[in-house]
Amino acid sequence: MVVVWTAGKEFVAIIQKGSADLKDILLLFIYLELLAMIGIYFKTHRLPVQFLIFIAITALSRHLVVDVQAVSDYFHLIS
Repeated sequence: MVVVWTAGKEFVAIIQKGSADLKDILLLFIYLELLAMIGIYFKTHRLPVQFLIFIAITALSRHLVVDVQAVSDYFHLIS
């Protein structure tokens, strides 16, 4: 329920903003993969490790694209 609630909340925020950034799209992919993993767990009673790897890859991608870009905007080695 928490994943559905937060994904819905994020989706509504994107709709209100009027556009979706890359960070928003990647976050929705993370929610989608979490929901798929939870659905498979309840169907098979086994936790699919493959989805955990997908979530980790998406989270790392999001971190590299969004957070590192924000840091590099403020921090310059050569002034």
